[in-house]
Amino acid sequence: MPDKIDKDHWGLAVPGGPFSDFPGAVALVESNGAVSSANEQAELLCKFIKRGGSDEYNDALKSALNGIAAQVNPLLIRAERKESSRVLAAFDLAILPWNDGEAALLLGRNISLERNLRAALIESRQRYRDLLEASCDFAWETDVDGKITFITPEGGLGYSSSELSGSQADNLFSDLASVVTNPFSCRVPCTDEEVWAKDIYGDERCLLITSMPLWSDEEVWHGNRGFCRDITKLRKDELLRADEIHRERVYNRILEIARSEMVPVRMLVSTASCLIPALPVDAVMISHFDGEIWQAVAEEGMALQLDAVARVQAALEMGETVYQETSPDGILVAVSTKFRGQANGAICLWRKGANVNWSDGEA
Repeated sequence: MPDKIDKDHWGLAVPGGPFSDFPGAVALVESNGAVSSANEQAELLCKFIKRGGSDEYNDALKSALNGIAAQVNPLLIRAERKESSRVLAAFDLAILPWNDGEAALLLGRNISLERNLRAALIESRQRYRDLLEASCDFAWETDVDGKITFITPEGGLGYSSSELSGSQADNLFSDLASVVTNPFSCRVPCTDEEVWAKDIYGDERCLLITSMPLWSDEEVWHGNRGFCRDITKLRKDELLRADEIHRERVYNRILEIARSEMVPVRMLVSTASCLIPALPVDAVMISHFDGEIWQAVAEEGMALQLDAVARVQAALEMGETVYQETSPDGILVAVSTKFRGQANGAICLWRKGANVNWSDGEA
């Protein structure tokens, strides 16, 4: 600390002096680099200067002694001179020429708290961002009209953030009518709501959405905020596994019928009856073909139209192994059967209804 006997210089910071009301650190540094006076707030600053300062500080001090004001923002005071050592305090420091270049006046504002708060905020935001990226594919926010007002920078469903921002969130759904709870506009918290959406290529994606409504201080709802996780692969894997299990059960049931029935025709009738609920379908017909004549040996469910059966038989006689036709009433699929490499019949399946199809597992 400076010598308090030097009244001319010490008067800068003592009560009644010109800088006595300055809220920060005040110090007067002579041309030889030594502190001649300082207030209590400058204690750490004085220790820093006594230790030799830093290159940045020394350059700024030299500039002030040459008559040019300088600043060091921020000036970091560390426990040791090493750059890796712990930071004890940080100052916004102004260095002014004083007494015709014979000294320099240091005015410092301790910004340690602000710096620490800013660092904590940056760390907190980064932590939040990392956790958000790890827990979901994208986060969003909507307004009262259901438009997306915020989307994470990476966007979602193949769209960029600029493409989704300002768009209607409901347009992402594959079928809005099938959505029971709309997580983009519900007035209650929504957890793990599973919905199907379409990506930029038109493919269906299964999203697991968690959202919460946003309320103002006047209890006025003004939108929703939430995040989405794409679980399409998980759901497809589950469906494939379920199809595989179902297929094994049907196959084992048919083998059981084959072992238990002694009469071939009765075995085929039982098999046809088994397939009605197993697939499910509305009609099954198993036919035998001796090279010239087709004969139905097992029929279950609805009666198939004769013209449809004729088209199936004609296609299979031409060498097709699988025949399929779709109409507004349903979908018809037929597969030829073989014995020792020769076609000896067919199994024909009918599923009624508009817009019906066969899943990969059923096929």
